[in-house]
Amino acid sequence: MYPDNNILTYLKWRGDVDFSTSPFNDIDAMESEIRRVCTEKPFSEHMCLERAKNFDEAYLSEQYCKLYIDIIKHNLDRNL
Repeated sequence: MYPDNNILTYLKWRGDVDFSTSPFNDIDAMESEIRRVCTEKPFSEHMCLERAKNFDEAYLSEQYCKLYIDIIKHNLDRNL
């Protein structure tokens, strides 16, 4: 792994590459959502603090597994 290979490196690279060359992907979606959240600020400070208090690692792991399964199902459905 390259030490300076991170999201900022990706964004710099992506700015020079047309979507016809490299289609919109998960990293692009993440970057778009980060920009949306930073611009629109849909979450209040209170809501974020409450969520942080209730953070549960097992729950988060379970949610990631469910998301992964949903992504796999979506990709399988698209390829049929």
